[in-house]
Amino acid sequence: MGPFPSIEEAAEAARAVLAIAGGEDEIVRVAVAATILNRWRAEERSRLSLAGAAAAVLREAAPPVQRAGLDAGASHWRALSLVSLALAADLPDPTKGAVRLHHHRRSPRWAQRMEPRALIGRWLFFGSPNSAGA
Repeated sequence: MGPFPSIEEAAEAARAVLAIAGGEDEIVRVAVAATILNRWRAEERSRLSLAGAAAAVLREAAPPVQRAGLDAGASHWRALSLVSLALAADLPDPTKGAVRLHHHRRSPRWAQRMEPRALIGRWLFFGSPNSAGA
């Protein structure tokens, strides 16, 4: 893994965690944070930033979600702490290395080419078929 991202990029990742799973159980927020970090690490060769990985995961999440701001409330600080723990490798990955996710009631075309890794809350998590799960 390359250098750590900026705090601004970590904040973007936290916004994506909240936008996708803000009202869900903690394990779902952990899984979304892990997926964003897995996506960033998998795409590092193409120089995708952490903020870019967060935007990609947020864009692919279905149903469409609202963009959340960071307003210094407890849930926002918790989301930032989850991203920080994932960056420091101090957070177990319940998704087994997933790099994409979608709502369980949806079936995007890209999911047909991916390997299911976990069902957590209302979300299905997927990894590349040629990569080993974490």
